[in-house]
Amino acid sequence: MSNNLIKYTKYLGNDLVFSTFDALKILMIKRGRLVQWMRDGYLPVGTQVSWGSGVKTVFKAVDLYAICLFKNLVEMGLSRDLASKYIEGINWKDVIYGNEGYLFIPKHTFYSFQEFNDELDELDEFDQEESEIPSDSENAVKVVHEAPALLSEDQLAIRLSNLSFCSSAIVIDLKGLAREVDQRL
Repeated sequence: MSNNLIKYTKYLGNDLVFSTFDALKILMIKRGRLVQWMRDGYLPVGTQVSWGSGVKTVFKAVDLYAICLFKNLVEMGLSRDLASKYIEGINWKDVIYGNEGYLFIPKHTFYSFQEFNDELDELDEFDQEESEIPSDSENAVKVVHEAPALLSEDQLAIRLSNLSFCSSAIVIDLKGLAREVDQRL
């Protein structure tokens, strides 16, 4: 945690807070992507605190979980609007301390990796003809593993380790995702 933010823990209760740059480093996201998602209203996360004559955005751990899940859903082919709706419906306190822990997303809600390609410049050579999500789970696993092939192993590990496929839905282990983000803190 940045030394400059230690004094702001009293404003946010006992919750540990992270600066924007700390969050970007932990989640391996480009600053422009995070700012754009927040500006467009897809991620209602972060807390504004007084900082000199201006304000500074800080993030709690639950905000980092939401950002990580949103990023993973968008990169898997879910539209930003729909991913945002799934994120809003999650009570992270119940996930961490309660029995809730899985997110079920029907496969028909995934359309393609087109948005994935638009957002990540590194994937120019990704074959668009193979980017459609197949209906059977074996091919879906193959596409999800091949699409982010140009990403680092750390980025790929956090994205794929919490996914399971069944015949009609993709199941995301939210507690597992939270544990993996916590390990990076």
